[in-house]
Amino acid sequence: MKVETLACPPLPAGRPNLVLAGFMGVGKTSVGRRAALHLGMPFFDLDEELERRIGTSIPELFRSLGESGFRRLEEHVLADAARLSGAVLAVGGGAVLHEEAFSALRQGSVAVVLSCAPAELERRLGPLGGNRPLLGHGHQRLGPLLAERAAAYSAAGHPIDTTGETVEGVALKAVARYRRVGGEMPRGIDAGSGRVVVESGAAGRLGELVAAALPRSERALVVSDQALSESHGSACAAALRRAGIKVSELVVPPGEGAKQLGALAALWRRMARLGADRQDVVVAVGGGATLDMVGMAAATFSRGMPLVNVPTTLLAMADASIGGKVAIDLGRRKNAVGTFHPARLVVCDPDLLASLDPAVRRHGLAEILKSALLGSPLTLSLFSSPEDDPYRTTFLVEQAVRVKLAYVAADPEDQGPRLALNLGHTFAHAIESASGFAVSHGEAVAMGLVASARLGARLELSPPGLVEQLRGWVQAAGLESEPPRNLSRARVRTAFLADKKRRSGRQRLLVPLGAGQGAQLVYDLEPHLPQEALFAGG
Repeated sequence: MKVETLACPPLPAGRPNLVLAGFMGVGKTSVGRRAALHLGMPFFDLDEELERRIGTSIPELFRSLGESGFRRLEEHVLADAARLSGAVLAVGGGAVLHEEAFSALRQGSVAVVLSCAPAELERRLGPLGGNRPLLGHGHQRLGPLLAERAAAYSAAGHPIDTTGETVEGVALKAVARYRRVGGEMPRGIDAGSGRVVVESGAAGRLGELVAAALPRSERALVVSDQALSESHGSACAAALRRAGIKVSELVVPPGEGAKQLGALAALWRRMARLGADRQDVVVAVGGGATLDMVGMAAATFSRGMPLVNVPTTLLAMADASIGGKVAIDLGRRKNAVGTFHPARLVVCDPDLLASLDPAVRRHGLAEILKSALLGSPLTLSLFSSPEDDPYRTTFLVEQAVRVKLAYVAADPEDQGPRLALNLGHTFAHAIESASGFAVSHGEAVAMGLVASARLGARLELSPPGLVEQLRGWVQAAGLESEPPRNLSRARVRTAFLADKKRRSGRQRLLVPLGAGQGAQLVYDLEPHLPQEALFAGG
């Protein structure tokens, strides 16, 4: 057996975080929760995250590990938080002492340092110091600690004095600071060849976004599937016309039916009749199958036309719309004929998901879960939050996009590190095929992730507790963690043998390293091991 590690590369910048620092008792958690509500962003208390991971309280951690042991754990959580974007983060009182880790967290963020008069701090902390290990009995170490950290707090960010202020008042000041400074930072995520915009209402601004990304394009060909042509397709066309762009609207068959040579040839002919050329822009509106086929048309017609993707499913937003792969099917082989043609602009508007069937919407969560598992560990905690939280979808899509773009930038032609993005997919494709595609791709990916972790644990490459964690996250997302009991093992075996990820007849499978730590590519497995991992939970 041969193993190759595919760690997650550095993530591209997204929306800035709001980082709240300051001494214990200044109100970081209370203010953070209120600020997050005003900004429509998720809130993370890093002390609470540390306690959740270790399974015990911070005072108990100090007693068992000492301050140095606690600081080592705190540094790991700070590093994980630095991988987030578009979140409100409350850090521990001593987080600023981690010079390198806190500096990385501040990069591209808006940092605010809350302070409070010592007398007010004593009142807030209570006569015994609120069970804070560093304060000792009463407040005897309060003054010395404040003096020790004064320089670090001063350098950490914009100061806001909370003395005599309400939580709401301080939160509004922090929000105003975020909007003022964050508004000056670049919008969208750099995708190398273009940008990805993840924003509620972005589809309504499609015209201005296209004009900014492709100023020389005066005409757009908006191509959507039949089911969306009168809704999302027409709305995108209208947004383009408002920006002064001439529009021709085209329709292709829905779903996988679009990914056939006949449908592609028909689209070429319509583009030819319209006199389309390389100065025009092709705007693909729809789910993953539509984006694949329309992207293939844009890549090949007139030797390549600029492409804009407007995904309308959660799965397409998190995966199919970015990365540059375009393809059609050939017979029963999915994506058998294709190339790389990155979109110049991708517009992910969560508002477009409002009319989506809830079951289909849940299927997209599997791809987001995969991305979080590879490179954004704190994102995993949101899988147990209510699905109707207003910030949730935008945040989850943004984190998934950033993880995928990181791997794509490191490996544009999908020959090395980018293979990590197939985590769970070899199992998923076998499940889809063996079920006669009765199990959807998103459902199968969720099952495949659990099977991958189970295989990794058996090979002693993945943490043993990860399987149960994954099962919990998958079930919280409303998905099944195990394949159907009646799934044919013979058909699964056949599907494994036909897997396109095989090289020179050798089976290759991915297993997770751990939450947010990338994946490992395993070669030359004994043939029975993947099947056993898939069916072991049934």
